[in-house]
Amino acid sequence: MRLFHHAFIATTPSLAKDEVDMDFWQTGLPQIATNHDFVMSGLLAVGALHVASLEVEKSSSWLEIALTYQNQAIGGLGHNLSCNPQNLEATFACSILVLIFVTGYPCVCKDGHSDDPLHEILMIRSFLGGCSILIDKLKEYHPGEKASMHQWIHRSSESEEYLSTNSADPKSIEFHRSAKIKVQDFQAVIDQSHPPQREIYQKTYELLVEVFDRWPAGNGNLGWPLEVSDAFIEMVRQGDWLARILLMFHGLAMHLSSRKWFAHGSGRRLILGTLRHVEDIPPEWVDLVQWIRQAVES
Repeated sequence: MRLFHHAFIATTPSLAKDEVDMDFWQTGLPQIATNHDFVMSGLLAVGALHVASLEVEKSSSWLEIALTYQNQAIGGLGHNLSCNPQNLEATFACSILVLIFVTGYPCVCKDGHSDDPLHEILMIRSFLGGCSILIDKLKEYHPGEKASMHQWIHRSSESEEYLSTNSADPKSIEFHRSAKIKVQDFQAVIDQSHPPQREIYQKTYELLVEVFDRWPAGNGNLGWPLEVSDAFIEMVRQGDWLARILLMFHGLAMHLSSRKWFAHGSGRRLILGTLRHVEDIPPEWVDLVQWIRQAVES
């Protein structure tokens, strides 16, 4: 219980941006965790990881604790998916916690993580592959309780009211506007591509547009690695430049979330990791790639 209290008190303020978040993290999620051990393990894993990010001198001990609970959460999640696949609340809650952990671990544990830009995305997909089949159901999930998942899943899109009452600084707002224009302009490129690749690009692009449209309120960039197709991942592996640009756009979305402790550095790491494996940039992409690189390095 001491660890739960320590982790919960430390973690909630770092994840909550407004009343909807506070309702989710202080009421809805703890209620689910008290009824499902694997969700409690996920909550403790994220809490211990956050404490590790704060107590640098003791980080190795907290990381060990975090990994222990994370393994328990993943094991319990897998068992829940196989035995009780309709338990959407617990599945969603634990999935979010695992997503946060997998995103945040390389940010906290500086040593030993791969510089492969697809490594973290593939790790997320391997840990939560069974959950991807529930994405559509989760999007349609409408329970009635105020403290339930519904309000947190269906975050409102960007609004002046949200921006005025939350800590999105002017520099981030301007960066978001510029990046969103770059993403919107990419539609014309997709329209000129050839089938069947065009369909893959378009579906991936639409997921990105939704993420940028919902910033800063939305949480969609966390789930993006689950929703992109295996075909898209393979195109990135094969060095397809349109796929690489879409992947780096995802990096920009993660960079916009870098104020969150678990996302700090993740967008920069993905973008610079992608470019580290590139020898020659096609002339038509030089200016855009240079802009993307400068955006995460500034």
